[in-house]
Amino acid sequence: MVQASRKVVTHEEKVNYLLQIARGLDEVQGNPPDPYQPIGEDELHLPINHMVYAGNGKSDMPAFALIADRHGIALAVNEEGTRDTADDSDTLHRVDAIVEPDDREGKLLREALLLAVDAITARMAIRRLESSG
Repeated sequence: MVQASRKVVTHEEKVNYLLQIARGLDEVQGNPPDPYQPIGEDELHLPINHMVYAGNGKSDMPAFALIADRHGIALAVNEEGTRDTADDSDTLHRVDAIVEPDDREGKLLREALLLAVDAITARMAIRRLESSG
């Protein structure tokens, strides 16, 4: 089983860090190349449309926008787990789901994460069909 890694990133750094991950630069020491420099999707280490991003606050809005714009999967996590309680109406069109912060078996966050992985896996399989035909 793949172990997820955790790293604390300030809200100012979130989008930059996602772009660094996409380029495979998340472990680079020193001055990494400019993450905003244009790069082709086929050159990315991890395309953003293969990412799942879960956030729980307004500081995640720029990351939600990046993920949504690049067709990744964004999950907002809040105590009530409903769209009616989202702090910012922009959240409603930038995330795929708003769920409670409980990833135990049978809970919506776990289900959303599993479905997100299934969706990305299916997308990758469909693209492989195109390239193999």
